[in-house]
Amino acid sequence: MDMEAKTVQKRWRSTPKQIRILLNIFNHGIINPNRDQVREITGRLQEYGEVGEYSVYCWFQNHGNRVKNRGRQQDVPNPSWVLPKTPKLLDLFPIPVIRKEEEKVTQPMPFRTQASSTELSLRLSLTDQ
Repeated sequence: MDMEAKTVQKRWRSTPKQIRILLNIFNHGIINPNRDQVREITGRLQEYGEVGEYSVYCWFQNHGNRVKNRGRQQDVPNPSWVLPKTPKLLDLFPIPVIRKEEEKVTQPMPFRTQASSTELSLRLSLTDQ
C-alpha cells in the first residue's frame, strides 16, 4: 500500500493585533476587499503572526455575515408588544459638544442707552475750497 503524505492545513489562530488591524480596515469601509487588497492586508498581518490570503478573505466574508446577522436579529420585533419602527434620522446637523470652559453663559452685549447722533456735518473739507 502506497501511503501518500497528506498536507494538513493548520487553522489560522489570529493574534489580538491582527484582529485589531482587520477590524480597523473593515470599519473604515473595506468590507469585501479585492484580490490585491487581500494580498496587501495579508502582508501587513504577517508582521504579527502567520496568516494566509485565504484566511484573510474568509475573515472578511465571515465578519461581514456576522454583522448582517446581528442587524437582522435586532430588527425582529417582540411579538407581545409591537411598536412601529421609527425611521433613523440622518445626523445632518450634529449637536456640538459643550466643553467645560463653554458651560458658563456669556452676558449679552449691553443695549445703547443714548441714540446715535443724527447731526450731519455740512462743513467743507479743505480740498473742496
